[in-house]
Amino acid sequence: MTLISRGETQKASDLLSMVHHYAGALDTHVQGLYRFAWAYLDYRNGKIDGQKEMLRVIALFDFLEVPISRDFAQKYYNRHVINLEES
Repeated sequence: MTLISRGETQKASDLLSMVHHYAGALDTHVQGLYRFAWAYLDYRNGKIDGQKEMLRVIALFDFLEVPISRDFAQKYYNRHVINLEES
């Protein structure tokens, strides 16, 4: 997500593609963060569905009662989506 925030979207896309096979075998927390990262990349590439998917991941973490993941994703969303739109 740091690569995406710095505008290095191609490098971020390459990295996410490289770890794709591993993400499915990991726990829900990691899978959710993987989905969140792809959604953030989509958002930064101008796809409005990316923003909706980020909110779905946050809701999933909330439903699963994983406050650390939910708080991380919510803070990242607030900082990099909400603040970006307000600028």
